Amino acid sequence: MRTTSTDEIAVTDDLASTEKEKPPYPSIPRALQIALLVSVLGVLAAGLTWWFGPWSHKFHIRHMGFLELHWYTESHPKDGYAWRELGLRLARDGDAQLAEPALIQATLLNPNDPEPPTALAEIYIAKKHYKEAFELLKSVTSRFPNYELAHVDLGRIYTHKASYLHAADEFQTAVKLDPKDAVAWRELGICYLQMQQSANAEQAVQRALQLDPKNPDYLALASSVDAAVGKIDRAVAEARQAALLAPQNLPIQSNLVTILLQSPRNPSDIALAAQTLDYIRQHAPTAPLLPYQEGLLAEQQGHWQEAVHDFEQAIQLNPSYDAGYYALGQAFQHIGRTADAAKLFALYQKRQDLRRRIEALQIELGSNTNNPKLYVQLAKLQLQLPDLAGAIESLQNAHELAPNDPTITAHLQQLQQIQNAQAPVGP
Repeated sequence: MRTTSTDEIAVTDDLASTEKEKPPYPSIPRALQIALLVSVLGVLAAGLTWWFGPWSHKFHIRHMGFLELHWYTESHPKDGYAWRELGLRLARDGDAQLAEPALIQATLLNPNDPEPPTALAEIYIAKKHYKEAFELLKSVTSRFPNYELAHVDLGRIYTHKASYLHAADEFQTAVKLDPKDAVAWRELGICYLQMQQSANAEQAVQRALQLDPKNPDYLALASSVDAAVGKIDRAVAEARQAALLAPQNLPIQSNLVTILLQSPRNPSDIALAAQTLDYIRQHAPTAPLLPYQEGLLAEQQGHWQEAVHDFEQAIQLNPSYDAGYYALGQAFQHIGRTADAAKLFALYQKRQDLRRRIEALQIELGSNTNNPKLYVQLAKLQLQLPDLAGAIESLQNAHELAPNDPTITAHLQQLQQIQNAQAPVGP
């Protein structure tokens, strides 16, 4: 057995003594310690200054509860950022009545912020106050040309007025500013489709689908565009996928029926259309396109007299739907009523010409919005369709520009009386 010598014990004791004398951490110079302490205190002081100073104002406003923020705006009526936050919150929650005055106040207090007036314009659009919304958005896009949302909203107003060329310009600007805005791409596709620019419509809608491939609305629109350019297989596939994704969305189900019946590829397409049509009939027996689609189904089944009856009913219930006139003409022609067919085809061409004239007038109005005579001309064309609601809106625009014109006032009152007489009487 090995034993420890006296010399080894001495060396061990010396090492132990040395370790006891060595400090556990390396020493920090006193000057450095003071510098570190000063730095820590400086950071802490800066944080406290930010937290309690004006620099943290927006942070505090954003993190206030709703009631606290409401009370704060009452006690600080000149705080534009607080009004902004309150108005935007109310708008997001769908409380337009309370959001409107808050957004107006925010816009007045800080005219260099494009978001409150744009949100205010969206409220006006929802309330169908298009003139006020248009003026706000034109101001925003002029002063803040890179604020993308304002271009989208302005494009929607142009779309509502069927001024598709101007709408397309706004949506083109929007997608240049934000190429990932699927909504803007979709709206642009609709404009191109209305302007019969099928290739451009296809590109725009497919871009929207790339950004949001499971959106049933985008798929339904894509199916309509593909059907228009003759890509029937893809159109049917998109329409079916949209219908599967939104089984309770009746317009999307109706779109599937139209796609299947306008260009059926085989008996299974007609069977699926009939099945889907039964579903629509059960859940929406007064759907405006239902008689037209029933006529298409009767046509595909060879029931031509029934098709004539359905198309006649479709025109009666939905006189602004031009496809009904053309379909009825084809049905008349098939059963040998060639004179009636010729009249329907001529009427269809007349309506198409009217729509082209209306579109040209709306394009002119896009750059000359302050001309009441143009709105009167537009109303006259709309009445020939007849589009009573559109004519009334056009005359209302004319009346706003020329409130003292007795002729405009009289025509507007006359049309409003007709509209009131046609309105269904409640129980």
